[in-house]
Amino acid sequence: MVLLDLLDVAFRRCLHKEDFKFEKHDLGGSGSCLNSASPSKYFVLGFKDRNLEDEYLRDLALTNRNKILVGYVVSILTYFSSWTSELYFFILGDKYGFVGAKFNNTVFSLSVCALAVFVLGLVACLLIYRNKSLPSKKVVLHVTIAVYFAFMLFTGGKLSKTIAAAPFGMNQDQPIGWVVRIVFLDAIPLLSVVFMGLTALHTLELVLAFFLIYLVIVPVVVHIGGFDAYGLLSSENIMAYADEHLNGFICDRMSSELCAFSIRWLIVTPLIMVYIVTFTVLIVSVVVEQGSRDSFINKKIIDALTKRSELALLKQKEEQEGLINSIFPPTIAKDLIDKQMATELMNEDSVGLKRVGSLQSVDEDFGRLVARMHEDVTIVFTDIVGFTSMSTNCLPYEVMNFLHLLFTGLDHLVDSDTQLWKIETIGDSMMVVAGLDVHVEKSVDLERSKSPTKSSSGMGSGANSYTLRRVLTCKRSNKYTSATSAVDFGRAALGEAAKHTMPNGKPCAIRVGIHTGDVCSGVVGSRMPRYCLFGDTVNVASRMETTGEAGRVHVSEDTYDLVFGAFADWEERSVSVKGKGEMKTYFLVEQEQ
Repeated sequence: MVLLDLLDVAFRRCLHKEDFKFEKHDLGGSGSCLNSASPSKYFVLGFKDRNLEDEYLRDLALTNRNKILVGYVVSILTYFSSWTSELYFFILGDKYGFVGAKFNNTVFSLSVCALAVFVLGLVACLLIYRNKSLPSKKVVLHVTIAVYFAFMLFTGGKLSKTIAAAPFGMNQDQPIGWVVRIVFLDAIPLLSVVFMGLTALHTLELVLAFFLIYLVIVPVVVHIGGFDAYGLLSSENIMAYADEHLNGFICDRMSSELCAFSIRWLIVTPLIMVYIVTFTVLIVSVVVEQGSRDSFINKKIIDALTKRSELALLKQKEEQEGLINSIFPPTIAKDLIDKQMATELMNEDSVGLKRVGSLQSVDEDFGRLVARMHEDVTIVFTDIVGFTSMSTNCLPYEVMNFLHLLFTGLDHLVDSDTQLWKIETIGDSMMVVAGLDVHVEKSVDLERSKSPTKSSSGMGSGANSYTLRRVLTCKRSNKYTSATSAVDFGRAALGEAAKHTMPNGKPCAIRVGIHTGDVCSGVVGSRMPRYCLFGDTVNVASRMETTGEAGRVHVSEDTYDLVFGAFADWEERSVSVKGKGEMKTYFLVEQEQ
């Protein structure tokens, strides 16, 4: 690295003026939005966000990998070709005694060193690119600058040693012959820098080093040795050169002043070309770097938009999974989510983005439903007393607001006990089950039949019939604990309802009916699917609620046999239940606290 690169590293903290984040800017896609998402930058030193500048350099080193390696190969071939030609001339000079063409060991050693620098640089860059333990490849850029800087030092030293010998007829009294040598021999390998894709700062470093070494240091060194490189451009030296080498052929038809100007222009042309080429290289490097930075910014914007889209999809998916988990028990929800993810993977679109499907998009998933048999679960039904007459006399939005407040309170009671699970609400009724324990219950799969079959009840079900297949048997939950949780919920529901007032101004009172038995659970439908319970236990629990009384918990004999010892007092009664006849039931007698 040379001076500017060292200053960039040394004053990095001072150059750091912002922490630019693409995610925090508007990336809507219009021109103004994209311009507002562009980080500010210095003229040559790059982005004011030095962390972003480091990331750009790492990306540049990886993107231009092939260009950099090819540049090394081109530099090696061009310099080797020019050096072998020069070496051949020295050999001929020694053999035939050409003036100024004597072989010089120092010049030969410097030429070998200049060629070895390129070879070592190529090997070093290859090792850096192949080293997977080195995450940052931007060191390749610094190595490249150091290699070309060392090459110019060696060739500059060689140039200062060979000016006196002046091969190819360039005698030391020839004006600006050393510039011709630079153009046609030593500077040719440096042209590969143009297509290597280096930054403008790196190119500026090389250009400054080129002018400093070849056009300042070398003339000063040879001037100390008695050769005045720039002094040969004086009119006297030019005219003497014309008289000696051109034999007056050019100057016979023009004045001495015009002749001196023509010869001076002819001789200075290589020096002018050096300046034009170097400044052209600088301009090209600035334009190329601007394109590279624009591509890098566009890549960062695309990455930010992709990340934003992925986060939005992830958030949408989490919300969807949360909704599914709030509707279905954990095992059912997990089964549906897994099947939905499999469907999304199969429907992956051409650009590689996965669609977030809805429940409607997984119709085939519901073709294979999971039904589970549950033993000794306790079902609770609640119903609002006087709801029908109140709905007739009140505005619909008032009824909706009242139901929302009441059921929200009841939902909190369900959430407070892991034994409870809310099945559904229908109008003013709410169905809650205790002891369902969908994690470990017996389960069977409902598979869609490919041919019409008859169910166990003897009813033909046609193309949409289902058959039962037992797949798992697990230990059932404790029926005593679940029944106790159900009764506790019924008592708490009465207290929660008493806190609310109906829109007609009357206090809210509910009936609670509870029954324990076996049920079958499953998901029904593919559009707005519902998790439902089926069985005679559901019917009996509903009858317990309808035959109960306001503000009281009404339980069946099956439930009473499980929980009678857990509560202080019970009131026995006999009711007529449709389809069951006379049944012995019980009211829970609440004791005053």
